[in-house]
Amino acid sequence: MTFEGQAAGARRDFEKNKLYICFECDWNPLVASHYNDIQDMPLDITAVRHRKKRSLDANAYAWLIMSKIAAAVGSSKEEIYEQMLVEYGEFALDNNGGAICFQIAKNVDINLFPGHWMKIRECANSDQYAQLKGTLDGMDTTVITDLVDYFEKDLDYTLPSRTPFAGKNFNVTRAGIHADGLLKNEEIYNIFDTEKFLKRPALVSISNTSGLAGIAHWINSYYRLPQERHLDKNSELVHKLKDWVDEQYDEGRVTVLTDNELVVKITECCQELGIIL
Repeated sequence: MTFEGQAAGARRDFEKNKLYICFECDWNPLVASHYNDIQDMPLDITAVRHRKKRSLDANAYAWLIMSKIAAAVGSSKEEIYEQMLVEYGEFALDNNGGAICFQIAKNVDINLFPGHWMKIRECANSDQYAQLKGTLDGMDTTVITDLVDYFEKDLDYTLPSRTPFAGKNFNVTRAGIHADGLLKNEEIYNIFDTEKFLKRPALVSISNTSGLAGIAHWINSYYRLPQERHLDKNSELVHKLKDWVDEQYDEGRVTVLTDNELVVKITECCQELGIIL
């Protein structure tokens, strides 16, 4: 059983010479079920610091881009990756804020060591290396979304909807899931944190399976409403829109609703209800 949580306390029983360590985590029925299976059994226990990893989709997307660059310049994706680290990366730091460095004999291949290293000093019989890690190097990636808004609003140019990072549907899932699933585990449906890097929260296409929570999430995300103005599933607008969505599928519709259809209907509902988004 593996789960994400934190240590919540510890106590020592001197009479039994036992140490009791308590962990806590968010409620998860799978964890509860597994606990019932393993209680009172001898276990091998390991607790390590949690580190959030990039999703497999994000890794695949990054390597795809580097493969295309490599093909264009006649190189390999591994060489492009190393070059990007050297040009745009920064030194990895230890817990004291110092660069992670080490020195090895000249006849030892640096590629035998895990990680990415840059030679920073040559000595008579050895070389000193510092570890590199990726960085945005001060770049503000949210400008990409600002440029898209400028092209569409000021230049009246519409980008293809699936254009990477810029198209309006590049981070939209059409899996027919409820918003709750996306909010609880976004990495399953999104290639990276698009809200953080692009000011583009993940969206869910609206269909007859979206439910009130899904419709509320779509409105909040599409209109980029601030937290204090977020709609919930009790909103009159959300209920009115869901009634309309249900009517579409009762009449035989089988495809998801388009953004334009939703915007037209939401505008109509807002006028009827006297609401301004």
